[in-house]
Amino acid sequence: MKKFLAYCSIAWQHSNSSRGEHLVWMFIEVFPVLVMTSFWGNMENTGRVSHLVAGQLILYSILALVISRLVSVGFEGWMINTVKDGTISTKIIKPMSLQLYLMANELMWRTTTILQLMPVMIIFLPRLLTIQGVSAQPPAIGLGIALTLFSFFLRFFVSWLIFLTSFWIDQANSLVHFRWMAEGFFGGQWLPLFFFPSIVRQIASWTPFYTWYFVPIQLMTGTMSAQEGLTYTWRALGWFFVLFFLGQAMWKQALKKYSAVGG
Repeated sequence: MKKFLAYCSIAWQHSNSSRGEHLVWMFIEVFPVLVMTSFWGNMENTGRVSHLVAGQLILYSILALVISRLVSVGFEGWMINTVKDGTISTKIIKPMSLQLYLMANELMWRTTTILQLMPVMIIFLPRLLTIQGVSAQPPAIGLGIALTLFSFFLRFFVSWLIFLTSFWIDQANSLVHFRWMAEGFFGGQWLPLFFFPSIVRQIASWTPFYTWYFVPIQLMTGTMSAQEGLTYTWRALGWFFVLFFLGQAMWKQALKKYSAVGG
């Protein structure tokens, strides 16, 4: 535990020293939400959607932004590069497991990004105060928050598996882009899944991405009951164990392969 906290402290200092990079990524994530807020506001002003619907869709976009800043994981890209250039050796021999080292980095990075987002939320405050029709019950809100936090571990092990493929696949970075696409589409980050045909939503509900954005937001906005949310919670738990044990098995094989070629 002491080693983990020590790495968290180092990662916190490193994260705070990368303010420029943080600001760039925050702009990349905030700008589309500003666009969607303007789009739904215009749809409301022209009478194509009601004030109630426009407000709920704007709230969905804002909550997706907060979730992304709070629990996203993105270490696989630079870790793939460490396999290619051989610098992963220095990380394998650290006195703490590579998974805990990466988790400490991601937790501190996320803490920094959510703190930096708070002042920016003032931009959305006037619109948030006009939103109506949100009637979520405390159990549903609690489950939505719990699923949001739990999704960090699903995201982590999906990224872990993508990173591990780089031991066998030269173009493993292509899977990083596939993950972004699957997260945006099947997770409901880009648009709420109720806009798509029911078959798309059914397929998405069996993927690990479904509880990353869509389900938690539906729970927190009162569109989904806690009872229905529990169904997807059990699926998320199932995915966690599949991803975890698959990741452990692949990591053992990856170490063998890396050692066999002189790593």
